[in-house]
Amino acid sequence: MQDVTNQLKKSETSEVKTQIKSLPKEVDTSKTRNVILINNVQIFNGKDEKTNAGNVLVVDNIILKISAEPISISEYPTAKTIDGKGKFLMPGLIDNHMHMILAASTLSQMQNGEVGAAFIRAGVEAGNVLNRGFTSVRDFGGPSFGLKQTIDAGVIPGPRIWPSGPMISQTAGHGDFRNINQRPVSLGLLHIINLQPRALSHPFSIQ
Repeated sequence: MQDVTNQLKKSETSEVKTQIKSLPKEVDTSKTRNVILINNVQIFNGKDEKTNAGNVLVVDNIILKISAEPISISEYPTAKTIDGKGKFLMPGLIDNHMHMILAASTLSQMQNGEVGAAFIRAGVEAGNVLNRGFTSVRDFGGPSFGLKQTIDAGVIPGPRIWPSGPMISQTAGHGDFRNINQRPVSLGLLHIINLQPRALSHPFSIQ
């Protein structure tokens, strides 16, 4: 019985040693973080009346350091350095009223064109919005959830989007996309290429 016990103990000890050997090595997070150093820029911080010349260190999309002196990135071997060449640097703008899908197409394109084409145009426009300095937008109506997911996943460039979903509009409001000579449909309900605006033509009925 004693021999069996000793063999079990040896077996358990061997298994523990094997598990320890198989543990993954610790990851050096300094090499895997997303680090950007922007040198030689005129910085507007959103508060002071004047800009300040300096350098900005961004780590994992967070401003870690702003300094007029050179910033060392020796601890971040994979850091990307950008020469600002004395240009203007400011916080990202926020558009509080935007229609990401509607802004990219004309009314005729939205009514008569292909849905896929509308979304492709919206994707291109999202990149344009970002390049104009808007890093966040609040979408006040339209099917922008898919566009948001695509941007968040890094598939295409664009701003952060806070979508509202389908808009609610009164008859002849800016969510009513019917033509001027189009006859009203039953109860004023209108569905156009999945935009799902709700037009109210009866004072007591809405969906």
